[in-house]
Amino acid sequence: SSESQLFRIEKAAGFDSWLTSLQKSLVEAKNDFTDPALYLYRQLLEPLGELPKSLVIVPDGSLAYLPFEALLIKPATTGQSYQAYPFVIKQHQISYNFSGALWEQMSQKKYPKRGLLAFAPSFNEGDLQTASRSRNLGPLIFNQTEVEQISRLFNQKTVFLDNEATLENFQSQVQKHHLLHL
Repeated sequence: SSESQLFRIEKAAGFDSWLTSLQKSLVEAKNDFTDPALYLYRQLLEPLGELPKSLVIVPDGSLAYLPFEALLIKPATTGQSYQAYPFVIKQHQISYNFSGALWEQMSQKKYPKRGLLAFAPSFNEGDLQTASRSRNLGPLIFNQTEVEQISRLFNQKTVFLDNEATLENFQSQVQKHHLLHL
C-alpha cells in the first residue's frame, strides 16, 4: 500500500570531517553543532527534494553513526532555544534499518503473537520544566504516530498513549509481551 523509493547518496569531499565534528559537538553538548548539522542536511537530504513524513534510513559505513534527527533544515537563529531549532525530526518521523531488503520484507509481514507492548507518553510544558531533561528540550513530536504505525504490524498488541503511558501500566504489562517499544 505504501510506495518506497531508494536513493543512493555519494559523500562529498570533506564529508567525514563534518560528520566527526557533529558527533563530537553532540557528545560534548556544545552549541557548535549547528554548522555541521546544516551542512550534512544539505549534503544528504536536501538534494532529494520533497520527502515524505516517514523516512526509513538504511545507513552505510560512517552514516550509521549519524543521528539524522539532529540535522538542521535551515540555519538556527543565535540565541534561539533548542526547542525552536529547525531539526529534521520536527518534519519527519525517522526510523533506521540495516538492510533495505529486510525492511521491505518486514513491512509486509504481520506478527501473530501478542508480542507488542508500546508506550507513547505526552509531556506538557510543566513536565519538561521539572523533569531531569536539560537544555530546554521540547516535547516528543512523533512518538504517538510512531507507536500507531508500529502497532499496525501486530495482530495482538497493547498500546498506551498520553497519560495512560505510566510506570504502573508498564509494570503490570511488561511480562505479558515479547516486544517492547518505549
